[in-house]
Amino acid sequence: MKSLQEIFWNDLSLKSIKWEPYFDVYEEYFGPWRTRSPVFVEVGIMGGGSLEMWTKYFDPGATIWGIDYDVTKSDLQIPGASIEIGDQSDRLFWRDFLTKVPKIDLFLDDGGHRMHEQIITFEMVWPHISENGVYICEDTHTSYWEEYGAVQDATTFIEYSKRAVEVLHRNHIRTARTHSPMIKMLRDLHSVSFFDSMVVFRKGRQRFDWCEVNGG
Repeated sequence: MKSLQEIFWNDLSLKSIKWEPYFDVYEEYFGPWRTRSPVFVEVGIMGGGSLEMWTKYFDPGATIWGIDYDVTKSDLQIPGASIEIGDQSDRLFWRDFLTKVPKIDLFLDDGGHRMHEQIITFEMVWPHISENGVYICEDTHTSYWEEYGAVQDATTFIEYSKRAVEVLHRNHIRTARTHSPMIKMLRDLHSVSFFDSMVVFRKGRQRFDWCEVNGG
């Protein structure tokens, strides 16, 4: 099978822009799902090339959705993909969409990149990510750009994502932070990984039950 980068450079008829380091992350986290007919959702479809790329990457049984706020994107015809028009910062939009698509295996936020958009999207979608599913928010360098709403460090998506690390360590924290409001939402968080301009969340059960000691 062709790599995702080979598909990007050779097989697309529509425009897309991707930072080169993203491809390794995609392959690592989305690659294991390639032949498993995943439900895949991408926010922000630009010229349609990225959505086209995913239709060529995953097997024909995959269910692929693209979401964009620009109503003109509804005119795009991409075989193997469906397009939904909506504002990712609108919780009502997400409630409606997630009624139609209640379980998502792979999710990619490549939308507006503003802080409130990224946080609202994550909070609405995460409960609908399947067991062992993956949620990626990319272009998170905007957490350092004021024009994208990064006016206070505490409110950026990167700082928000850092708090997920405390959720992972909740059984070991001996302060009031143990009662973080994120704990209930992320109780099924398996891991959170940070890459250049990307944050990857993977869903799965954590195991804290025991510490094994060998007989040496």
